[in-house]
Amino acid sequence: MVEKTLLDNNRAATSLSAPLDPCVVMLAALAEGKTSIKNFVMTDDCLITLKIFSAMGVTHKIQGDELYIHGVGLYGLKPPSRALNCATSLNTLQLLLGILSAQAFASELMADKSLKTNSLQDFIRPLKKMGAEISTSEEGGIPIRIMPKDQFLQSIEHPVTESDVQLKTCLLLAGLYTAKGVVMIEPLASSDHCERVLNAFGINVYVSDHKLTFDPAPLIATHIDMQYIYN
Repeated sequence: MVEKTLLDNNRAATSLSAPLDPCVVMLAALAEGKTSIKNFVMTDDCLITLKIFSAMGVTHKIQGDELYIHGVGLYGLKPPSRALNCATSLNTLQLLLGILSAQAFASELMADKSLKTNSLQDFIRPLKKMGAEISTSEEGGIPIRIMPKDQFLQSIEHPVTESDVQLKTCLLLAGLYTAKGVVMIEPLASSDHCERVLNAFGINVYVSDHKLTFDPAPLIATHIDMQYIYN
């Protein structure tokens, strides 16, 4: 068996800035304390994500060239007063499923009718295996209703392909709410963007024999330089 190795997050930067990813925003919102992010390019996906987390009690501000997000911890989100609208961001919708499936309050996700949501069942099926209670429209899409969860989600092993980056990220986010984490089985390595961001927030990520695992723990607020995350 190959020795477990902690994913290396120390990479040299080669660009001045990079697009801000919803995964970074979400982890910062779930961290304990204030995270600062620099060298980022704001995207529509992230504007939508910031608005959604504002509806759940997470505050943020942009000061100069830095974004500050005041995280509330894994269990500090507040119940939204209305449905959370992902608008045109399929990325945000997919990743939110992993987080909201573990919350102690019910939630509802909406999105623009033009959004193609036919892939959502690929996300919902493994989350249900973890114990999530999720219902969709008759067509299997929006609106999506998620019932409250008052205990840990269950750990699972799940195969992902190199094109399943969003699914892997969703399940890694859900894995933060398990006792033992999740195991992603990757015959071929996919993008390790989310893993490096988890490293930055204090989560130990390991790769061994085509399996990716991590140790669930509270997220620690940090300073993120996006040029290091992407390069």
